[in-house]
Amino acid sequence: MSRFRNALIAGALALLSWSPGPAGAATVPVTPTEAIFNPSFIPGGGNSSYQVTLSGPAPSGFTLTLQKSSLPEFASVMQIPTSVTVPAGATSVSVPVTTTTVTAIAPIIVTATANGVTKSDQANVYPTTTALAAPNLLAPKAGQTLKVGNSVTFDWADVPGAVGYWIQMDNVPTFNTSLTLTSNPAASQYFWGTPRYYDSDIATTTGVRYWRVAARDAAGRWGPWSTTRTFTSVTK
Repeated sequence: MSRFRNALIAGALALLSWSPGPAGAATVPVTPTEAIFNPSFIPGGGNSSYQVTLSGPAPSGFTLTLQKSSLPEFASVMQIPTSVTVPAGATSVSVPVTTTTVTAIAPIIVTATANGVTKSDQANVYPTTTALAAPNLLAPKAGQTLKVGNSVTFDWADVPGAVGYWIQMDNVPTFNTSLTLTSNPAASQYFWGTPRYYDSDIATTTGVRYWRVAARDAAGRWGPWSTTRTFTSVTK
């Protein structure tokens, strides 16, 4: 009986001290954590890139499936592969994107999928014209400091031939984050105030902000972007 009891104790101690080691460690599947176009506003006929960030280093042969979705009339506007093999060890991949010219703004969504996880981003391909000049920005002044929570009036010179404008603002100069604010004012001025001012993290946090403007003609075509100007948001 004593021998049997000792055997049980030895077995229990062996189980307590056992470790699976590297070979027995569970493998966590690599998945996409972010997908983003850079830039996300693409002039028709221009290029962009679709950048996917992964949860960890890609194993050998790791493949992302890419699916494009849009209205039927925009199905052929963007060219992007249906899949991409990520180099082993890489934690991100950049996929080249090309577009054709358009006569109206074409919103296109691309979804990256791997191991049951999907991440998506939307690009907007827009029609362009060389007949309009780039707007000349007037206010706020370059590098001006503004207080968080205050309203802001953005102003630029009228562009001959323009019937509307497109203003963008972001906390990165590429204007491709989820914080990008886009508006289409008819006049060459845009008032950014309450309640709109408090609708986004970009308005309620401190830091450098980037903004730019493009003009639109009566046919819905967009001229070139203005130079990008910055201001800095600070606390009261």
